[in-house]
Amino acid sequence: MVTKLDWSLLLAVVVLLLFSVAAVYSASASLAEFKFGAYDLFLKNHIRNLIVTFITVVVVTFINYQFWKKFANIILTISIFFLILVLFFGVDTKGAARWLDFGWFNFQPSELAKFAIVLYIAKILDERKEIKDDFWFVPFPIFFNLFLIILLIAVQPNFSSSFIIFLIVIGLLVIANIKFKYLATFSLLTALISIVYAVSAEYRLNRLLAFFNESTLNEITNTNYQSIQSLVALGNGGLFGLGPGGSRQSLLFLPEAYSDFIFAIIGEEYGFIGLSIFTLLFVFVLFRVYLICKNAPDFFSFFISSGFLLTLSIYFFINALVNLGLLPTTGVPMPFISYGGSAMLTYGLIIGVLLNISININLKKS
Repeated sequence: MVTKLDWSLLLAVVVLLLFSVAAVYSASASLAEFKFGAYDLFLKNHIRNLIVTFITVVVVTFINYQFWKKFANIILTISIFFLILVLFFGVDTKGAARWLDFGWFNFQPSELAKFAIVLYIAKILDERKEIKDDFWFVPFPIFFNLFLIILLIAVQPNFSSSFIIFLIVIGLLVIANIKFKYLATFSLLTALISIVYAVSAEYRLNRLLAFFNESTLNEITNTNYQSIQSLVALGNGGLFGLGPGGSRQSLLFLPEAYSDFIFAIIGEEYGFIGLSIFTLLFVFVLFRVYLICKNAPDFFSFFISSGFLLTLSIYFFINALVNLGLLPTTGVPMPFISYGGSAMLTYGLIIGVLLNISININLKKS
């Protein structure tokens, strides 16, 4: 049975995860040495996270995807519980409480939430596909849980994660052909609330103003510093790059170089050609997931794989566009590459579920 899984997808993901070791080490060594006196601190943590991720992929691959339908509501409830818990007991980092400290590891509930909401929506759309246009039975429960999740994430505060989860869900509902009037009304109301939220804090307002009018505002606030340093890194890389470990901007110039701006460090060290190869490899992953969506054995697996395709695509392109200065600076990590245990674990779950669906596609054909 195992020989029937999508080996191309698995191999591409493994290559990305292994490449992340070099990328994270190069991007984090200077900061780790400066702050903690141990240049390999982030590297060791990242390798530990990768081991857990590999184990997760293997274990979840052997779990039939129908298992997730049975527990979708429970997983969603648990994720909401953790989102509430983090508001009271979360670890405060840079003015935001986004992590729960469990001693030997920190857990980010918003990562579980993006996995849980896809499972929940896939279950609802599968079980109620005959009445999907009945507002109170399909759109309303989905909108209610979505709004609750993005509200809890937004008040951490974490606007970027709440916005991306909103995009994932709306995209999935468009694929499900939910009535446009429901989607438009909810999207409009959410957009209005988001605008009020965005301008309610000075740092969020400054980021937007700096993006649209950086020549005047940056002289005063230097709000767009990260974006400027990211572009410098990409410029340094040129066509062929400075070579592995040759990054200059990771020498305490570019904040979050090992996480939100690791795309720029890859461009600096491997150049336009290396960055293009990396991008093509990631697009190949998205293409393999698309084929799983296209050939999904039933509605439930189709909506799961579609939701995960949207998740990977949106996170990748937003991270890349922020690094290229084409979107306002926001904290969005690069899937499979950026440092972060909770995100890595979530992507391990996602790939494991997708691989199991691929097994069932081939079993159905045989």
